[in-house]
Amino acid sequence: MKNSFVLPDQQHGEETHAEPSRSGSRPRCRVDWWHVPPGTTLPSRALRALHAGDAIRANPAAAADILFAPRWLTMLALPRKRALVGEFRRQAGPCSLVIRPSCDGHAGSADAIPYGSASRLALICLTTIAARHGSSRIAANDLLAEYLRAVGSGDPKAHARNLWHQVTAFANCDFNITMFDREVDGKLIDYEPTTNASDSTSRTPPRPQWVELTPDFFTERTGLALDRRAVAALRGSPFAMDVYLWMSQHIARIQGGCKFFNWDYLLREFGG
Repeated sequence: MKNSFVLPDQQHGEETHAEPSRSGSRPRCRVDWWHVPPGTTLPSRALRALHAGDAIRANPAAAADILFAPRWLTMLALPRKRALVGEFRRQAGPCSLVIRPSCDGHAGSADAIPYGSASRLALICLTTIAARHGSSRIAANDLLAEYLRAVGSGDPKAHARNLWHQVTAFANCDFNITMFDREVDGKLIDYEPTTNASDSTSRTPPRPQWVELTPDFFTERTGLALDRRAVAALRGSPFAMDVYLWMSQHIARIQGGCKFFNWDYLLREFGG
């Protein structure tokens, strides 16, 4: 099968080498496959994630590889697909997220509500820059540069277009975020469009001069630390990014020992 690899037959618990079906296209990835059934075929996206995990295990993240995510994003995931209704809701126990298109938003975005991997990456990059520089005002060039470093590869023009679509969608929406006893209600960001901003019928959103984090969002700038290499490897799947964010949050809170979650809990967290 093209762009995939098959795990060779092995004894349960043995460590083996997994490599893609096209010989020589990638170096071998040494991981523990005791929990994967023999002969399992995995797509190339999974292979990229496995290589990234192998590299992360061998080499701890440098300071430049650390990204930050707002903590509410680890428990309240954004839409994974384009929302077909005028309002998005997510509930996770005592925490909730409601996103509504604002009546006073900016023109230039076909996506009324932020969604997909690009929305998560945009939010992570905004939080990262704010955490590093301690400022709520972020230059568009700095945001684009951080976003391109986070995605790691691909067409820069396409990535830039995705970023500005999602930034415009964030600026066009009101958020109600309830995290236990704390509530945020209103916009997360605003921005100043360039003087040659595109009209409302254009498929390409206007590139802003700067992006401003609202005070409530700015207070979340320290957030949760993430590894840039993991984010780049998982960016092709919003669901995979959500699982990584959720696991990072819980691992950071475990004080020794193990923590178990039943299937009903996981269904409530990721089933929507």
